[in-house]
Amino acid sequence: MSLMPAKSIESAQILREFSGRLREVHASGVTTRSVHAQISEAARCAFSEIAHLIPDTVPIILESPVGESLIPEEIECARTAFSPWFNRLRIEIDDVLDLKIESLRRHQAENFFKILQMTNISLRDFESVISQLPTGGTYSAGDAFLSTRDLLDRLSDIQKIQLREHLYRRVKDLAREYPDLTSTFHNQFVGVH
Repeated sequence: MSLMPAKSIESAQILREFSGRLREVHASGVTTRSVHAQISEAARCAFSEIAHLIPDTVPIILESPVGESLIPEEIECARTAFSPWFNRLRIEIDDVLDLKIESLRRHQAENFFKILQMTNISLRDFESVISQLPTGGTYSAGDAFLSTRDLLDRLSDIQKIQLREHLYRRVKDLAREYPDLTSTFHNQFVGVH
């Protein structure tokens, strides 16, 4: 099966119906002329929306025409794009620390920091912080329930670093928006500048 970002709805339908018969997935970005291209941010987002439908045992063949020096970067981009766990954790962080409804954002963040405070967890202890995230989102029938810690354990070391950086960006944004949070939850903010 070939995956192109513009066809993600069709790809999702095919994956739902035929995932048991799937033997490999070919992926790349695509130009306006329907020619293979490097995976763009839009393609990465489109792939991440359907990644959970691809069985873990199915290999993903990259067809991106990139120069030799860009191969490691393209592989890491694909690894992130096809990791439903990375994207799910990123969404969990955003749901807690970057809630789009401003009137609820502070309340939501304070509640999370109170949990960290009660459990004596500092933001510096990244894995423990991730373990405290609520697991939200929808699950389809037959999906295995995985805790945020289970999801974190499935990430590569590079993805863990990227996720930690994402968490710290959200925390720093919150600290700029609500500077008093850093003094109220001083022990939780230690080591995060």
